[in-house]
Amino acid sequence: MDGQARVAGQVYKDVKIGDKTYRLSRPNLVGIYGEVEAWIVSRKVDPLVLAVRACRMAPPDAHATVWEAAMKVASTARIATKDELDAFWASRWANAFLFLKALDPKHYDEVPDVDAAMNVIEQGVDMDELLANISVVNGEADIKNSSGPSTTRAPSQQTETPATEAGPASTDSSPKSTDGPPTK
Repeated sequence: MDGQARVAGQVYKDVKIGDKTYRLSRPNLVGIYGEVEAWIVSRKVDPLVLAVRACRMAPPDAHATVWEAAMKVASTARIATKDELDAFWASRWANAFLFLKALDPKHYDEVPDVDAAMNVIEQGVDMDELLANISVVNGEADIKNSSGPSTTRAPSQQTETPATEAGPASTDSSPKSTDGPPTK
């Protein structure tokens, strides 16, 4: 039965990083994009904090202008832009984030956040191998748990049915196609 171990949550990989072995298990990807956005936003400078600092040095009659400008900036600063998300997914932080999300819960005490995950993977891990293992436990890799034939065929393996020409005396008006097996 293809995928039975994955459904049961029993697909895991042990990876050695430095002198420690970590178990990767099925990542909990619910809310992953929200968590990424929250992490990106948490790294931004808060315009309201800057407004407080500016108001300390500005005359009282300028406070309203400072706060109005800070509120306009704050409304857009509390979301991650497409460019920021693209930059994140192309960075080493994305690898640390994926590693953290794939870690088995028994490692949460020693690797509680993205910064700790970054510290772990900076110990000289082969990122291609790590990402391949994450793909396996996540179900993205094309692996099978049974030895039976695959249920899908590559386009080059599809069978062709030869088109037959109907003679002039034939009353067959069904369409002829070589796109696959005939349908009934």
